[in-house]
Amino acid sequence: MGADIVKPAEFAHEFYQFDAQETTGVNGIKDCEAVTCISGVMEFDNTLLFFEKIRGLLGRQGEFLVTNDNLLTVRDRLLYLFFGRFRQYRHSTQSGAPTWKIIPLQNMIRILSDAQFDVVRIIYVPPKFTEWLWLPLAFPIYLAQYAYVQIADIDVDGQTIREMLPFVSLLSRHYILVCCPKT
Repeated sequence: MGADIVKPAEFAHEFYQFDAQETTGVNGIKDCEAVTCISGVMEFDNTLLFFEKIRGLLGRQGEFLVTNDNLLTVRDRLLYLFFGRFRQYRHSTQSGAPTWKIIPLQNMIRILSDAQFDVVRIIYVPPKFTEWLWLPLAFPIYLAQYAYVQIADIDVDGQTIREMLPFVSLLSRHYILVCCPKT
């Protein structure tokens, strides 16, 4: 089964056409075993509304997989520090072009929680060769980040912080969140 705003030309399975950003219900779709959102959350004006709508489509044992760009890499942190921008995003966009909403991982997890999801696993996509070139700078940043997390007053449990901020998070361009509906 598939669902999107526009049906692909070559899709041999059951297909539902809908706009997940609309506030009306999605007719005919319910109790899905899995729903994926691949790098799409930055396109929605109201990410919480989108997640709530997806929550309504899942069955009790369903899983929601969300992927997004990781903006906390060494490369992105340095680009932002020195140039005020992230790798994927220019300083300005052309008129009529989509504007992406920058959602760091911490905010993504909070929005998912507000939409009644539990994030059960955070997976970082293995870094490409070019990302490993940042390794020498990743070590001191990781040590500073680790020290900060130890002394900061953070209201997130230690296990979640460790899953959010492993060393590979400084090199990986994308992450996957595996979510289940809260019971």
